[in-house]
This record gives sequence, structure tokens and C-alpha cells, in this order.
Amino acid sequence: MAVTKLLVLVEAVSLRRLIKQISSRVIAETWEYTSSREAEMAAHELNPNVVLIDIDSPKMSGLAGISRIRSLFPRARIIALTSFDHSDMQDAVFKAGADACLARDNLLQLVRLLRWPRTKVLRPT
Repeated sequence: MAVTKLLVLVEAVSLRRLIKQISSRVIAETWEYTSSREAEMAAHELNPNVVLIDIDSPKMSGLAGISRIRSLFPRARIIALTSFDHSDMQDAVFKAGADACLARDNLLQLVRLLRWPRTKVLRPT
């Protein structure tokens, strides 16, 4: 069985704690950063296969943060965390390069998303 290594890009401490509690049984390693810039600076030390990014945080640069994270970790599954659960936001998240969109009020669904296949298969372009 593949090992899940999670990179959490969430500014709010209380939300990071909750994510850690919810995901503790299915995660082997977790890295926590409060901005995509911090993760970018440490990218050479990280090897996540799942990235959870809070796109509502000012430090994450919204949807642009997803694109930045995608370029750093092209094989990782990216889950965008948002407080807006509507189709326009989901469309924008997928267009930016995320693999899933998770509303904060559905955070318990994170475990299901973490059980996906752990890495993306890169297709030749």
C-alpha cells in the first residue's frame, strides 16, 4: 500500500490542528506551512504526494497558489480547501490545476480524498 505524505498549506493554526486530527490515521508524513512561498523555499526537502492548499487565505495567493504548487510538485494530488462550495469556484479550482475542491464545512471528506491513488500518472504532452 502506498504511503501518503501530505503538505498542508493553511494559515490558520486551529484549522491545521483539525486537519491533522482528521487525517492522522491515513498520513505517514505531514509538512505544515502557512504560505505557498514558504513551501516553495523548502520544496527541495519535500516529497508530498498530496497537497492541501487553503485558497481563501491571503498568503496562499488564491488560485495562483495552486498553479505555483502544481509547478513545484507536478505528480502530487492537489486538494483546494475553500469556504465557497459552488460550481463556479469548483470550475476555477480545477482550471487552476487542482484535482479536488473541498469546502471547509465538509472537512471530514478529507479522509476519503486522502485515500485516492497517491500520485498522478503524468501523461506525455
